[in-house]
Amino acid sequence: MQLHKSLDNTDEIFLIFGGFASHPSHFAPFFKNHILLYNYTHLDFSTLLDSLNTLPKNSKITLIAFSMGVFIARLFLSLHAFKPHKAIAINGTEYGIHKDYGIPLTLFKHTQKHFTNHSNVALEQFKSNLFEEHLTKTKDFVFLDSNILCDELTFFIETCSAHNSFSSPISWDFAYISTRDLIFSPKAQRTFWQNQTKILELDAPHFAFFDWKF
Repeated sequence: MQLHKSLDNTDEIFLIFGGFASHPSHFAPFFKNHILLYNYTHLDFSTLLDSLNTLPKNSKITLIAFSMGVFIARLFLSLHAFKPHKAIAINGTEYGIHKDYGIPLTLFKHTQKHFTNHSNVALEQFKSNLFEEHLTKTKDFVFLDSNILCDELTFFIETCSAHNSFSSPISWDFAYISTRDLIFSPKAQRTFWQNQTKILELDAPHFAFFDWKF
């Protein structure tokens, strides 16, 4: 797990849990003051906790969890006594990988195999599904090496399997669902969130940040 900070001031901060293949360059155009977690390979949140503990106590922190980052945020919030000003889920669920409430395991394993055997093709297809009509706007977005991405996929498969039950409910303010999401089924998202929190739908692809202004 890597942590990236971009803080011009500490009055209002976005704490972002990125999704699979996320990178700081993907969020810099949309969030001026933020802390980003990405490239997940472990569940050691000590660096994040150290960063949060150095912030002034009056800092207003909005948690944004994107895609598989919703699953990681659920683990973090269930393990640590951290209460954000708001917690917002975008195109993901607390399960991450699940036959009814997430991305099916068979599909996730197929993606992993595709990245392993055809890395360049797999990445281009993933980017097309991720950004859709906004793909031409992402020429400056960075993606990590395919071997690193394969390791991250393996991490998600193993970690979702090991943490597939909830010890306590997490309070979310909103769950945003892109109606044209080609990566994380909108139906699975609605099924999970319908009794959990308020759902807001966006006419957008999986990477919804071009369409939703914060």
